[in-house]
Amino acid sequence: MNFLPPNRRLYAVFGLLCISGMSNIDYCCFAAADPILRPAISPSSTPSDQAQAAPTNSLDSNRVGGDAAAPITIPLDTSPTSGGSNSTEQSPALGSTGIMVTPAKSPSGRYFRLGAAFNESFMKNPRTAAVRAQLGINKAAYYDATVMANPSLMRDQGYLAEQSRRFGSTHTYEPPWKIVFRMLAAKELFKEGKLEILNTLWQFRNDVRRAYTEVVTSQETYQTLSDLADLTKQLLEVTQKRVTAGAVPALDELKARLALSQAEIERTRGHMSIQKAKQHLNVMLARPVVQAVEIPRLPLFRLRAEASDMLPDFSRPVPPLSSYIEQAIENRLELRIARQQIKVTEAQLRTAYGNMIPNPTFGAGSSQAGNPPSGPKLSAFYVAVNVEMPAFNLNQGEIVRLKATINQWKLQFQANQNVVTDDVTKAYNDLIIARERIRQYQDHTLAESEEVARLARRSYEVGQSDIASALLALQANVITRSQYIQAVTDYAQAVTNLEQAVGEPLQ
Repeated sequence: MNFLPPNRRLYAVFGLLCISGMSNIDYCCFAAADPILRPAISPSSTPSDQAQAAPTNSLDSNRVGGDAAAPITIPLDTSPTSGGSNSTEQSPALGSTGIMVTPAKSPSGRYFRLGAAFNESFMKNPRTAAVRAQLGINKAAYYDATVMANPSLMRDQGYLAEQSRRFGSTHTYEPPWKIVFRMLAAKELFKEGKLEILNTLWQFRNDVRRAYTEVVTSQETYQTLSDLADLTKQLLEVTQKRVTAGAVPALDELKARLALSQAEIERTRGHMSIQKAKQHLNVMLARPVVQAVEIPRLPLFRLRAEASDMLPDFSRPVPPLSSYIEQAIENRLELRIARQQIKVTEAQLRTAYGNMIPNPTFGAGSSQAGNPPSGPKLSAFYVAVNVEMPAFNLNQGEIVRLKATINQWKLQFQANQNVVTDDVTKAYNDLIIARERIRQYQDHTLAESEEVARLARRSYEVGQSDIASALLALQANVITRSQYIQAVTDYAQAVTNLEQAVGEPLQ
């Protein structure tokens, strides 16, 4: 309280004693306890714990094991730039809200996982720093609540007629309950601002997930296009041998060359898509744009039990829809903000009731009178009181407005509940559909498509079919694998949408 003048400290202390739960932890460390901003690795965990830690949930896991998940290495330009260093070492950092975050590492130390992306983006991205800086702005409401009217000096001099002089000061006295009501309103307003900050950071977290998903899908698409180009090249070599032997016409070789050219064009496009996606992810992580980053690939479809950041864990059933709706009603930030806005308006209504009683003004000082025409001259002190009579202004307009606002916020909360329920229902059904599509692809579709392409190629090699059938089989296999990648993308998007609808990470 040393920052307050002495005449205000008593009121401020009285107001603080009436407000429970207000501490530095309340407004400086709120994010550390919030599930939205909780880092994937505890700051107090051991190095071995950090090597194995990664966020998990009932729908997907963050562990990839085995060589089947080896990343596609697409080297980027790693020359030093003015944008920063290419070093990937990170030290723990304490944000302005008291969040300690440490970048996660995979067990092999090679792959950049989704949990590490969340941690690093929250720690380094200037967007999150700018959002957290709003907390200091919101704290100004506490200082505003202690503001009182300044005292004023008064001098009244009658030189000739009255031969009198008055000199003193006037003070406007504010009842203590008004300060208490303002402090309570400031506390509720601060909580609302804190929820707004969390909502912005929550949206940013979903943007990071989408950027990470784009890298994974770009890698898988590139691998599919590369396999097509390699198989088409092998088919061209077989065709050239058969043309030389006179078994097939030269037209087959031209068809194979055309197919290879088209496959190489698509492979080049896929390579550039990976660079674009990785550069976008680097921007989200506040890294140099061209810094190399290795993202683990999706496991082979044969490895059904292997988990991934992007694939569902079929060993765990999906919780029922009702559980997600309950979580959303409790945790969705839009609903929490609506509840807090009701509390803010109720606190402002109490302040409006308290302001119905006007603030009295007291004055005191020295007084001199000459008593014309003959004297004697007298000196003494004076006391003055000025009190406004609340006859016409009872703050009734503000009170009616705030009551109507509370009623509107309550109706808006019910409307938001309806919207949230709809969001959760749509996201949940999208997730179930995408999950089932991935299950079917992994069960038999991918294996059957690959086998058909292999047999068609072999059939052409031994002369049992023409090149058109072999090329169609290869293209059909690529289409099937592309549809599988799209199913994975849809699943990742469904998880993001469901997390957005529920308002917390799916654990």
